[in-house]
Amino acid sequence: MLGAMSISKPSKVKYRRTKEELKAPVHRKWGRVWDATNHCGVSKSELYKIIGDPEARIETFVYKSGPDKRAGCRMINLESLDAYFDRLSKAATPGASKTLSKNLGRKAQ
Repeated sequence: MLGAMSISKPSKVKYRRTKEELKAPVHRKWGRVWDATNHCGVSKSELYKIIGDPEARIETFVYKSGPDKRAGCRMINLESLDAYFDRLSKAATPGASKTLSKNLGRKAQ
């Protein structure tokens, strides 16, 4: 027998982020529906309308989990969502509020 070896637990090293690190915005490429609604400020139903529009060109996929692959989570590319709203704002004309309202499914004011 080689002798008794004692294995010690690794020490817990805690890293505290600085105030600057906590204030820095986090830029993620993909997010869930909830993240996308918070990111762009539209409701969930409006977001699904935008995603369903082929002209919007929003990148999405469904991450399926579980043994039978029935449950899943829709992931949305936040950069493509930003690009969609940028295209809408660049196409802004005097009648832009009607176009934006039409694309979001709202009544024009």
